[in-house]
Amino acid sequence: MQTFANYNKQLIEKETQQNKRAAILKDFIGYIINSISISKPYPIITFNNEANFGTKNRSFGSFNVNENEIVVATHNRNLADILRTLAHEMVHFKQKQNGKLNINNAIKSGADGSEIENEANAIAGVILRKYGKLNPDIYE
Repeated sequence: MQTFANYNKQLIEKETQQNKRAAILKDFIGYIINSISISKPYPIITFNNEANFGTKNRSFGSFNVNENEIVVATHNRNLADILRTLAHEMVHFKQKQNGKLNINNAIKSGADGSEIENEANAIAGVILRKYGKLNPDIYE
């Protein structure tokens, strides 16, 4: 039988973990901005905790070129994986700022294996590895 004290302790631990994640996410956003020299105005970033986000969107993240909005799925995902997705979508935002992303045909620009998509994958991986060396807590 679970006592109130044990239940309360679990809630506090969960809240502490969520606060830690939130602090890391905020720090990581600043790290990405500095790493790839993103200029203002910055994108709108939404973290989506819906259980079916990945299934519904067939992806764990997206960048809406018209709204400058990034959405990243968080439900049941490792923090490092969330950060990598965030970095990937931030690279797409930077590609738009640089004029590399075809805003008239973003789907074609971001097609699997395209130069744009491969660049976002590569840069996001490098950003995550460098950040992970400075912040090993991201590997939960």
